[in-house]
Amino acid sequence: MVSSRPAPRGRRRRAARRCTRNVWLNADRYVYAARFAFADTGQTLIQCYNQRLAPPGQAEELIAAGHVHGRGWIQTAGLPAPHFYLHIRGDIEAARIPPGTQAAPRRGPIGGLWYEGV
Repeated sequence: MVSSRPAPRGRRRRAARRCTRNVWLNADRYVYAARFAFADTGQTLIQCYNQRLAPPGQAEELIAAGHVHGRGWIQTAGLPAPHFYLHIRGDIEAARIPPGTQAAPRRGPIGGLWYEGV
């Protein structure tokens, strides 16, 4: 909900865009990749990929497919559908839930409504 108060001088007031967190797990159920993105466009805000924890051979496949930038940073854009999806901010009713996901109970110390891949 946007406040009706005027924005402080020198700052523009922007409506909060919906943000999501996507999480990928390995066979041992450890997180090996995560991405925060805008829900409406999918534009990545921040991401991480741990090659040591990733499934065997996946990093090599991502590199071969061109999902690597800068100093060898592997991008999460080439990963399959996430195991978990968390709506971070914005109107949950207007969020686009990734296909094949369903509501799940609270996961770990991070609150909110998680969606779990099937």
